[in-house]
Amino acid sequence: MCLGNSKYCLLHSLVTFFPTSNSKLIHSHKKKMLSLEIPVKIAYVAFALSLLSNSLLIYITIRCVKKVTGSYRRMIIQFSILSIIFSVLQIVAKPFAHNFNKGMMFFSLNTSGGPVLQVLISVWAGLFASIISLIAVQFVYRYLSFMDVEKARKFENLNTPLFWIIYPFVPGGLYTASLCFFCQPDSYSDDYMRNIIQENYSLNITNQSRLMILPFGVDGNLRWLNFSFIISATLLIFVHYVIIIFCGVKIYRYIKKELGKFSAKNMQLQQQFFCALVVQSLGPTILLVLPVSPLLFFPLLAHFLSIDLSYQTGWLCSVVGVFPIVDSVAFMIIVSEYRLWIIKKFTSVFATNHSSVSHSNGGIEMGHVPVVL
Repeated sequence: MCLGNSKYCLLHSLVTFFPTSNSKLIHSHKKKMLSLEIPVKIAYVAFALSLLSNSLLIYITIRCVKKVTGSYRRMIIQFSILSIIFSVLQIVAKPFAHNFNKGMMFFSLNTSGGPVLQVLISVWAGLFASIISLIAVQFVYRYLSFMDVEKARKFENLNTPLFWIIYPFVPGGLYTASLCFFCQPDSYSDDYMRNIIQENYSLNITNQSRLMILPFGVDGNLRWLNFSFIISATLLIFVHYVIIIFCGVKIYRYIKKELGKFSAKNMQLQQQFFCALVVQSLGPTILLVLPVSPLLFFPLLAHFLSIDLSYQTGWLCSVVGVFPIVDSVAFMIIVSEYRLWIIKKFTSVFATNHSSVSHSNGGIEMGHVPVVL
């Protein structure tokens, strides 16, 4: 209720129903900050689920399964550890991206950390290349185990396993180093992205830990450092996908051709491992390569096709964060030894709880329903 001067009451009513431009700006700023909290929350949920699923996969691989041995066992454990590290870095570095016309800014939503955050988002991106290369190594191992048993046995000696364990960090390190070195911000890239970052995120670009991909200058000439990163990143991923496809086709043809020469159990196990590898390669393809590719190639397409665009492509980072969960769960579902162990544990826990309820109800024995697996 408004008391006193009627003119004052009228002025108060106008201010109440028609807020000032400053209040609109404050509301807009809060809305932007709220929208940026969503991918951060998604990353925390993805981390928790990734830690749970990959820790379970590591535990079962080390303690419970008997048919997964040697180098392949080490590679499964390594894959799970890389997936956990990937999820940890996502909640620490909080990577995000924005594509605007011919440029892309890859930055951290974390406001404290400075140059360290720039390194962390680069390492996070580099792990993507490490994971793809580790999948390629697994395909090579399965290919050799079918086609050249002697070479496959070399995986089991003291030196070769160490080499293949270290190898995935080579393309990952190259990806990280090229991103850090070739995509450092400069005055041109900052000026190009400054207003759009302020409008979309209410952030001062100079205060953010960022990397810039702007392959063409104002006169249309190539900015060779940024362009070199796009080429090197594409080659690193492309080479390993060629290996995956080549080995995958060879393994599929071999299994189809030699189906009758192996025991039923052995062939079933090999088919499960092959299917698990295919799913493990599809996971990063759908959840890593497809979301990341537009980030890298939009600046090129925008230049050659004269396209104007402005997108918060950092939301794709939330999609990327889901893949460690999908891959580990898919592997445990496909390989029967893992699947049956999990079913057995859940069944025993259910039976124990069922028994406890029976005893707590005056010792009345409930009927037992057999579980058919």
